[in-house]
Amino acid sequence: LELGGKSAHIVCGDADIDAAVESATMSTVLNKGEVCLAGSRLFLHQSIQDEFLAKFKTALEGVRQGDPLDMATQLGAQASKMQFDKVESYLRLATEEGAEVLTG
Repeated sequence: LELGGKSAHIVCGDADIDAAVESATMSTVLNKGEVCLAGSRLFLHQSIQDEFLAKFKTALEGVRQGDPLDMATQLGAQASKMQFDKVESYLRLATEEGAEVLTG
């Protein structure tokens, strides 16, 4: 299913939420999201949405950011100022269109 973009995570109501959060977190930050399998969409069953988002927020806030050459780093810097600005523009657009920023 295309589901509006690449790499959707579909989490059903009976899913192992902790495993789904871990998978979504790592696919989101892997190589700064600059890979074809980077998680770009979440489709959550309504019955687990609040629990999933709370755990996902906590997991993302715990991601170790830093020097990409350091093995302990889970999320390095954007490749360039141009890429950073592009990401920032998407965040601005999303909030202008009604998105709620949960962290960051």
